[in-house]
Amino acid sequence: MDRVVSTNDVALEYAKKGAPHGSLFIATEQTGGRGRFSRRWESRPGGLYLSVLLRPRRDERDRVALLPHLSAVAAAEAVIETTALDVRLRWPNDLYTKGLKLGGVLCEGSFRGDEAEAFVVGIGINVNQRVEDFPADVERRATVLSAHARAGLDRLDIAACVVTRLETWWRLREPAQILARFRELAEGATGHAIQVQPRGAQSEPYGAVTRGIADDGGLIVELDDGEERILYSEDVVRLRDGDDRRR
Repeated sequence: MDRVVSTNDVALEYAKKGAPHGSLFIATEQTGGRGRFSRRWESRPGGLYLSVLLRPRRDERDRVALLPHLSAVAAAEAVIETTALDVRLRWPNDLYTKGLKLGGVLCEGSFRGDEAEAFVVGIGINVNQRVEDFPADVERRATVLSAHARAGLDRLDIAACVVTRLETWWRLREPAQILARFRELAEGATGHAIQVQPRGAQSEPYGAVTRGIADDGGLIVELDDGEERILYSEDVVRLRDGDDRRR
């Protein structure tokens, strides 16, 4: 595909038409790319924008809860394999290198009533774009692969590696191994001061310190009064050292 609103939208549309497990959708550019909480994802030519359609069998349903973690691990490993860069994950779905955001993952489902019939893994990775062409608020905290590795990286080579790693992790029968690998690649999951924005317009943000990744994939945090909580759908909006996760 050349230019689309969103590869996830295309994949979800095809899911409703019966597209099979493993269907792959890649675009040169997205006009409405999105990340978590529907934030705009800058998707100019030169980046990698792909979505993979998954149809879990009944014996694979235990993997669905960890799909964001599994997908982030696959994307990070693909970049490491093709570029030899040190890539790290920030909970729950962002790829970073040298403190700058490199990519992200968005998992969505296609539902029939209350039951999910398919899942779509959307992955965006900055490859050959020009950082100076990003909006100013994105430019200061984002990077592209070509700025750190050899110029003219082949997006399709990276895409092929992403899909291979994704399928490998999807077939894995031990979810604990997924979390173990996520923890190995995680950055800031332990001992980092953060600010948390709960879901809901009336909810007030609060400060906390990260204490690790829970066995169900949530982020364990400790509040100022010593209370521990596990985050799932909350938004970590700002690290106190000035790093802003909004994008």
